Amino acid sequence: MIRKARAVRRATVVLAAVAATLAVAAPAEAHPTVTGPHCDSGNGYFSCVIGITGPVPPVDIRWYINSRHAPEFDDRRWADGSCPIGGRVGVKAVVTDASGIPVSKGRSVLCHENTP
Repeated sequence: MIRKARAVRRATVVLAAVAATLAVAAPAEAHPTVTGPHCDSGNGYFSCVIGITGPVPPVDIRWYINSRHAPEFDDRRWADGSCPIGGRVGVKAVVTDASGIPVSKGRSVLCHENTP
């Protein structure tokens, strides 16, 4: 009877250790929530801004204008520039935080003649 009780205790300790190891080894992955870009245009210029919630520092922001990297706006929450009136500009922001999971948001902006 004593041997059986010891065996049950050993098995319980081993199972608890395995469960604790699995819980630590598989953390939930989180990443930032990105809204936007929200953009305006007028008089041959555009301006866009993104919203970021829930990031874990450090946060890396990369901007792309017409599919080209625009490093002058990196690590900022906004980007702006000139655009041909009546034309479109492709704007994309890629946000990566400590999770290492990139979140990409983009849109096409119609360049207006006058500020709406």
